[in-house]
Amino acid sequence: MTEVVLTGERTWPGIPSENYWFVRHLACYRWAATVIGEQSTRAELPGGILDAGSGEGYGSAELMASCHRSVIAVELDAPTAAHARSRYPDMAHVRANLVALPFANLSFAAAVSLQVVEHIWDPLAYLRELARCTRGPIIISTPNRPVHSPGLARGERPANPFHVREFDAPELADLLNDAAPNRTPTIYGLVHGERLRAWEHSKGSLPSALLASTVATDASEFAQSVGMDDFTVEPFDNCEPTAEIHDLVALW
Repeated sequence: MTEVVLTGERTWPGIPSENYWFVRHLACYRWAATVIGEQSTRAELPGGILDAGSGEGYGSAELMASCHRSVIAVELDAPTAAHARSRYPDMAHVRANLVALPFANLSFAAAVSLQVVEHIWDPLAYLRELARCTRGPIIISTPNRPVHSPGLARGERPANPFHVREFDAPELADLLNDAAPNRTPTIYGLVHGERLRAWEHSKGSLPSALLASTVATDASEFAQSVGMDDFTVEPFDNCEPTAEIHDLVALW
């Protein structure tokens, strides 16, 4: 197995300096698992769950444990896919390009693809493939451009070298509508909970502090204490006007 390298774009469990990012991502997986469990059971949808762009695999493991369905974890990057296969051997792993998925139509009851669309050169092809393969709900997440990259205009290339394009809420909704007009997206926002907001009220933005060239000790220590209960996913239009919506989450 080729050794995987932390680039700042993927995160892993069990790394103290990555805890905030890891837990924030896992909180979105936990929310997705709850929604999928409720909707797929109510609709009696057959099939497992597709995790498209599954990375290290911890989110796929969360989906499998919470939804009690089979999960197929799809990842293109070879070292990351090999690492996931070795770490989670009881789960099905497929190495594939997300714009050309190797699955039959309507193979899955649900699909999840978190923090992926911003990396894709042909997002319409990618989203159409997810819709083609999936009977039930599809959950997408992506950084909220106005918060993640302040000042970056629509369509401008992000400073992050791993991102092709970043989105605001109307852009994401329009993209999803273009990809599958028969589906209706509902946009949510991932926001900090009360404890995180209280810390930031006196200390400033925690993500900004963690991305600084030198991370302050108090920010580092607090970030290591963050748990999934420190994040909530709320309907976008219901988020408090002063709340920073860090990630957009679409139920599609």
